Amino acid sequence: MVVHAVTVVFSACSVPGQLCLSSRSSYRLLVLSSALKTNQNSRHLQGFYSVLYEPSTFWIGPAVIALFVVLTPLFLWLAHRNEYTHDVVRHGWEPVIAAMAISR
Repeated sequence: MVVHAVTVVFSACSVPGQLCLSSRSSYRLLVLSSALKTNQNSRHLQGFYSVLYEPSTFWIGPAVIALFVVLTPLFLWLAHRNEYTHDVVRHGWEPVIAAMAISR
């Protein structure tokens, strides 16, 4: 948002943003906007966690997991029918399982 505001102000003044911002200040603006976005995302996640851990809505988490477990065969069937993902579904599990074993 901050980067967009700076770009709009500079374009309204008919001055390219690259000429007015040094690389150091543009880096600081990038870090600042990234920190603001991370803060916004963490507030959204706190809202999700408060819903999931509230005693009256404890069933939502297991229901979402159950939904994906039930839908997994459908997704596998669709991927198996697709000509571009057919080979990956049949033979592409070895690297995934190896990566899971290594990361453990």
